[in-house]
Amino acid sequence: MSQFTPAVLPAFFRPWSSASLIRLGQDYDGGYLIDERDVAASTALLSFGLNDDWSFERDFLRLRPVPLQAYDATLKPRYLFKRLWRSLKRLKPHEITGSVHSLIDYPRFFSGDRRHFRTYVGLDGTAGYVSFATVMRTLDQTLNGQSGIFVKIDIEGSEYRILDELIEHGGRFSALAIEFHDIDIHLAALERFISRFPLKLVHVHANNHALINGSRTPLVIECTFSASQPTGEPGTATLPHPLDMPNKRNRAEIAIRFE
Repeated sequence: MSQFTPAVLPAFFRPWSSASLIRLGQDYDGGYLIDERDVAASTALLSFGLNDDWSFERDFLRLRPVPLQAYDATLKPRYLFKRLWRSLKRLKPHEITGSVHSLIDYPRFFSGDRRHFRTYVGLDGTAGYVSFATVMRTLDQTLNGQSGIFVKIDIEGSEYRILDELIEHGGRFSALAIEFHDIDIHLAALERFISRFPLKLVHVHANNHALINGSRTPLVIECTFSASQPTGEPGTATLPHPLDMPNKRNRAEIAIRFE
């Protein structure tokens, strides 16, 4: 297996260069590269999409202990018990250890000003969902309109339903780390979003859990937007970044070029 799988993205994905990128979250899937200056400038952390992994949120709050509001309807004790049961039946020690840790850590981590809302983020009026505007109103009960909100989003395609709201509120963000899904059929929407979003795109990473289509487009990418001043011009960054890791550890990392 080669070290890298080649992929191509349109030029509008070309990120600005930042020498201040750090990696937060567990190795492989669950970690993101972000600008450490944005962490220092943050007043709150919003996180959409957790599953059973809050390693990014833990690392972030160790550096900057701000209020956390996390949204995911899937995550609940019953779900964690089911994952433990499945891992026991498969007799995989690594999975068993992780499942036990999640069950024990969940009520301990999400306490005080670290809140977990058991709902998805998408559109108001849809069962089990709230809009980003509703999320912001809830957060402002704590922040009272302050800026410096760090936003992390991995909501399996629903991100496209909140792009306009992200643009509307983007002036209050310190950063946005977001995973875009099925990008080959959403390129026009993504070009519009990147051109209108007030923060600069500083990192792009292709998720190698997903496929690459016949045009060599990676179907799932992780993007980081920063309110901090870039340290270099667009196109000077090497991808993958030295701190990047493949999301799937036993599959080749994806190398991106732009055209």
